[in-house]
Amino acid sequence: QRLASHLLHASVAAGRVPRTDAFSTVVAASRKAGDLDGARAALAALHECGLRANPTDCHALLAALCEAGRTDAAEGLYREMARAGTEVGHKTRAVLLTGLLNSGEGERALAFAHELLGGPYRDLASSPPDVPLVNVILQALFSHGAEAEAKSLLQELKVAGIAPDARTLSLLLSHLVKLKQLPSALEVFNAFLAAGGAPSAAAFNILIDGCARQAQLLNAEALAAQMDGLGVKRDAYTYNALISAAARAGRVNRALAQRRMMRRSGVAADAVTLTLLARALADESRGVEALRLARQAADGAGVKFDARLAAALLYAATRARQRDAKEAAEHARWVWAEMARRRVVPDARCVAGHLVALGNAGDFDGARELFDAQPTPRDPRVWAAMTQVTNLSDEPAYASSVLSGAFASTIAAAQAAVAARA
Repeated sequence: QRLASHLLHASVAAGRVPRTDAFSTVVAASRKAGDLDGARAALAALHECGLRANPTDCHALLAALCEAGRTDAAEGLYREMARAGTEVGHKTRAVLLTGLLNSGEGERALAFAHELLGGPYRDLASSPPDVPLVNVILQALFSHGAEAEAKSLLQELKVAGIAPDARTLSLLLSHLVKLKQLPSALEVFNAFLAAGGAPSAAAFNILIDGCARQAQLLNAEALAAQMDGLGVKRDAYTYNALISAAARAGRVNRALAQRRMMRRSGVAADAVTLTLLARALADESRGVEALRLARQAADGAGVKFDARLAAALLYAATRARQRDAKEAAEHARWVWAEMARRRVVPDARCVAGHLVALGNAGDFDGARELFDAQPTPRDPRVWAAMTQVTNLSDEPAYASSVLSGAFASTIAAAQAAVAARA
């Protein structure tokens, strides 16, 4: 590659102009070798010779420069191509704009998008646009706060009978949902469908999740019904969003109904499903139901057992009715054993939940053994849980020692914090 580059430049210096494909070979070889400056120099020499570069070579080099964080050089190459008379088409613009977005150059990407809107896409209705490029422009506008312009562009697309692609639609919907502009997201989605866009589970899931975040259960279920009517298959994400919507709306039985529909549809529950149900049922003091569901699902489907799920289940074990305390403690022991089997490291939430579940069931020896096994210094949540357990026991001496230890631990933590600041 270095020899070929040297010979190319030597030939140009001697006044012998190589063929365009010779330049293309050196540009590609230098780029693949990571010598982006060499590739850039070869293209500059080509332009100086009055030749026009192969747009494909320029696309690849633009992308490589952006990926390397050299967005100044990428934009400089784009300008140089235009000055040299090299074809600067839609793909070239899309490559540069995508590279700027992926490099985190939001302001530069937005400025470039504005430049394109003021030039090639001043009137989309009379001049059919390049859809891939318009999709990238929309991403730039929505991702960096130019919502009014993005909506105007979408309206022009609608007039032209063009829908954004699925990827862009998902980005637009996610952005609007994040801003809590659910009506606008629904408007964009309906416009997409009206323009002939094919509905996808991803788009529906984003909207259903947006409804869930605002506890709009009826709207979430209406979207799911629309999804069914259009023949779009629900997946685990869909059901999890519906369960979340029901839980946030305080309708736990509706959440359980979604779990049953999920099972009948052949969609396996995952860790998110079980975590959502555990939290919802625990808040209704129905922790044992959550633990039974989780145990059935985990035993039968190989659910990924992570610390978040374990903490939710152990919390559920602390929220069982008193008559179910012993069963809850038995389930808590099962959770603890599963964590050990799957090599999930328990955090303070897990330890605290297990301690309280054991204490509620009257297994003070088990709670003491678990507490004593914890490394020091113990987390304040662990101390608080053990203090709660000792209050249930008939061992005032041990309760007194735990309280003394908790007090000493708090003092030590405060002293350490002061020393760290000093």
